[in-house]
Amino acid sequence: MHNTPPMAGHHEDRTSYVLALMSKLLALLTGLARTLTTLHLWPAITRNGHLMS
Repeated sequence: MHNTPPMAGHHEDRTSYVLALMSKLLALLTGLARTLTTLHLWPAITRNGHLMS
C-alpha cells in the first residue's frame, strides 16, 4: 500500500468502502452457494442412504 495525500482521502474512503462492500457481497454469495449446494446434495445423500439400507 502507498501513502496517499490528504486531498485524495475522499476517493480512498470511497474505494475502500466499495472494496469492503464487494468482499461482503462475495462472502454472502459464497455462503449462499454453499447453503444451496448443501440443500441440493442433502436429499440425494439421504435418498442414497435409504436406498442402500
